[in-house]
Amino acid sequence: MVSNKIARNMAWLFMSQMSTWLVSIAMLVIVPRLISDSQFGRTEFAFTFVSFFTLAAQMGTSTFIIKSTARDATLMVPYTVNALAMKAVLAVLMSAGAVGLAALVGYGSEEVALVAICCIGLASSVLNDTVVAALHGRQDMKRPAAWAAVQGYLSSAVSLAVLIWTDSLTLYMLALVSAGVIPLFANLKHVWPELRDSIHIDLRLWRTLALGGAPFLIWGAVQLVYGKIDIPLLESLAGSSAVGWYSLAYNWVSLPVFIAAIVSTAFFPALSETGVSSKPHFQQLGNQALRIVMFMGLPAATGIALVAEDVFAALHYSDNYRHAIVIMRVLALHVPIIIMDMMLGLMIIAVDRQRQWIIVGCVAVVANPLLNLVAIPFTVRHFHNGAIGAAVVTVITELVMMVGAIVLRPAHILDRPTTGFILRCTAACVAMAPAVLALRDEWLIVRALVGATIYLAVSMLLKTFSPRTWRRDFLPPRELATVSVDDRVRADDFP
Repeated sequence: MVSNKIARNMAWLFMSQMSTWLVSIAMLVIVPRLISDSQFGRTEFAFTFVSFFTLAAQMGTSTFIIKSTARDATLMVPYTVNALAMKAVLAVLMSAGAVGLAALVGYGSEEVALVAICCIGLASSVLNDTVVAALHGRQDMKRPAAWAAVQGYLSSAVSLAVLIWTDSLTLYMLALVSAGVIPLFANLKHVWPELRDSIHIDLRLWRTLALGGAPFLIWGAVQLVYGKIDIPLLESLAGSSAVGWYSLAYNWVSLPVFIAAIVSTAFFPALSETGVSSKPHFQQLGNQALRIVMFMGLPAATGIALVAEDVFAALHYSDNYRHAIVIMRVLALHVPIIIMDMMLGLMIIAVDRQRQWIIVGCVAVVANPLLNLVAIPFTVRHFHNGAIGAAVVTVITELVMMVGAIVLRPAHILDRPTTGFILRCTAACVAMAPAVLALRDEWLIVRALVGATIYLAVSMLLKTFSPRTWRRDFLPPRELATVSVDDRVRADDFP
């Protein structure tokens, strides 16, 4: 049953994400206290630099495999076998290209070493993503979610121990990325009984995978450029310390985005299936997904903006990291926007409108670096903090994406009831803000609990939260388990 699968997958993804979320918080609390802001910036720069090569090695095939296998389960084995073979070759080529380019452009020996270490993560990531895509295509998300949590805990524990004992940035990064092989081997072992009797390399399928993944590769490139180009620009225009401030703030602010990641992962196979077979059920699923992420994401973003300074004070970061507080507040504005962009973009892709969505992304790709080239030097001169400019441009870029997503959204997605629901959630956030500000001298946990209590109380008054509405709006309806013949429509029936 579709409803049972989505609910079960969301539960597993939530447990996994909560586990890795706690690990991420621990890392954000501990690591900046062990290394300087410039060292933190160098590690983030290395990850960002290699991410461009990781994207090329992924070829956009993971999303294509999920969509294809969700619609035709017989494609899982041949697509997975050939995608793994293709990715293995690409991983080697892209890793060599990353290290070679880093050396060619004149990065220091430590930066080149960090890039080489991140390439270990490149290889394990692109191969594991292929296996996970096959499992997600048939809505089997329990095992990948569990092993992702194992990887998060093990990599964090070992890398922190290495950093404390050796004080070596390179050994810390090596321990951090090496754990990526754990979920790869675990997930591959799970599907191996299905793959081992059908190992047949078909170069024609490589072409099919490359062409099928091309729109998603382009979209991934668009997302990566407008989402990450500010890191190398900051490195060039403002230095590693500014990258460290920006990255720390961005990592804290991005924590609530896990909500959208869980919902999008759980809903995407069903949205892909109903997007070409059942228009009414697709609309119902899409609006439910939007309600879930906005109900949780809006108060989280509001809370981050209100208590940013308290978080840094409580964690006793060095004074240099205090430059990240204002960045954190600016970036908090983009959390509900990026959540909306993620969910609407997912639905646009589910109904095969990715080409139009790419055009919107291309506008962001052009605008983001041009704005950063102006904003970063401006804020360096006037505020001695170029990361402020990068943060403002990030918010503007996501607003541009949101406008495009709203224009391209499928019919009856973000309908009047859903829009009203989001506005009432916003009102509940506004209601909790004065109390949280008034308690600025209280402990951080007290302010958080008071804010959450007020938000839930106002939400109940505004009828955005109650056991009845939670079941109605936040759980997939049981009638989605079956789709009548009369409900089936073609993808091109969407206006």
